[in-house]
Order: sequence, then structure tokens, then C-alpha cells
Amino acid sequence: MTLKLTEAAAAAIRDLLEQADLGEEAGLRVTAEMDEKGEPGLHLSFEGEPVDADQVVRAHGVNVFLDPSAAEYLEDKVLDAELHGDHAHFAVSERDT
Repeated sequence: MTLKLTEAAAAAIRDLLEQADLGEEAGLRVTAEMDEKGEPGLHLSFEGEPVDADQVVRAHGVNVFLDPSAAEYLEDKVLDAELHGDHAHFAVSERDT
């Protein structure tokens, strides 16, 4: 299994990528770093292309690039978003099976 995107998350990513003007192959890159408690801290950025080790998730017309740690953590999760003006708030939740 891999990360699932809601349509709202894809719409938010699409809108933000259009503002960033990074090109058609651009996507949201997610990296994960574990804190001292072993909990992942997720970092989001917009990139023109994936890094070699990234897992690429394509859904609803957008790309999400997951570094190996993020891909492992997010494999059974859902990425959702809410738009608030020109800002998006992303949330990760467990996937319903």
C-alpha cells in the first residue's frame, strides 16, 4: 500500500504548485525525520522533480514525492487538506481499510 491522497489534498497541492510555477513534473515533496521519541516529523516542500530515492505517488493529477522514511511511515495513511484563503492545512490520518 502507498499513501492515498484525497481530492481536497490534490486540489490544494495543484493550487500551490500553480502559484510556485515549477513546471508540469513538479510535486509536493515529503521528508521525514524521527525525533528523540521515535515519532516522525514531516517536512513539506514543493520541488521541480523527485530525488533519485523518492517514491512518486501520482493521484488526481498531482505528484507527491516521498523520501524513503516518509514512504515507510505514510504507506498506510491518507493525506487530506483544507484550504484557508491562499494557505493549505494538510493532515495525515490512518487509512480505512
